[in-house]
Amino acid sequence: MILTIWEYIFTKFVHLEKTSGYGLINFCPVIICVLLVQHGYCSQCSSPDCHSGYSPSEMPNPSTESGLCGRFCSSTFICDPCQILNNSSANEIDRLLVDVPADSDFCGTINTYRIWLAVVNQMDSGDQTIDAKNFADYLRKTGWNLETACGNNVVIFLSRFDRQVYTSAGKAALKVLNEECIEGIFKEAKKDYFSADDFEGGLKFMVQEYKKALKEGECSDELNHWIWAAPLIAVAFISVIILFYYKSSSGKVGSGGMGGGRGGRRRGGGGWVDREGDSGGGGWGGGGGDGGGGGGGGGGGGGDGGGGGGGC
Repeated sequence: MILTIWEYIFTKFVHLEKTSGYGLINFCPVIICVLLVQHGYCSQCSSPDCHSGYSPSEMPNPSTESGLCGRFCSSTFICDPCQILNNSSANEIDRLLVDVPADSDFCGTINTYRIWLAVVNQMDSGDQTIDAKNFADYLRKTGWNLETACGNNVVIFLSRFDRQVYTSAGKAALKVLNEECIEGIFKEAKKDYFSADDFEGGLKFMVQEYKKALKEGECSDELNHWIWAAPLIAVAFISVIILFYYKSSSGKVGSGGMGGGRGGRRRGGGGWVDREGDSGGGGWGGGGGDGGGGGGGGGGGGGDGGGGGGGC
């Protein structure tokens, strides 16, 4: 069959040479393309296949399967097989991801980071917070094979209907994008974008802030102001409780305790809210590479990397 095709092509080329006056050399680009197609190097771009639920091993690799990632076979750092992000916004985010400079060389002469995005409709059933962490970690370390000895890679994972966002960072990136930094950036993104289901705006904001932090070598103080205020708020709250208890005990205030409520906040009206307190896993499970797991409300981790995620 292949021999017949080549005979037909050669016959056509000879005819064109006689009628047009061009030599066979002029048709070399066409011949090369035919050879590439024959060996599978110019095969047609694959179309994305949106699943109802995803496991980490089912995610296509944007480096080698951009068509399956919903990015029309163009060079991309985004895998969005269900095409949740509109094309213009995804293109804009991709342009931001082309160059992620560092404040200085690290790991020898390396002076850039790499940020990748994974976006799905929904994960397979399970514990959403743990699944989001495992999903992002798996893609960074195994599925997309991004892990390096330096650890200058970051994966931001978003599951639309699970309402989960998790960031997995390599060892070098984690020195800047630590748990507090990631949490502060996510809080802002959730308040301004994710709470209104503006996935494009939220992811773009996170990418911009991550780039800024990595370029400056530290996270913005403005994004972390609430973190430093939290201990002061806690001290003030405890002081009020102690004062109330003291007055109650002295008889100046009628008896009656402050009922203990369940810790944490739960899903309300489909909003993106934190899961902390008695939920055990915590709204932010700090991922700890090979040496540490996520804890309630944001446990940090050791090993070769880590990260954090926000849930609802």
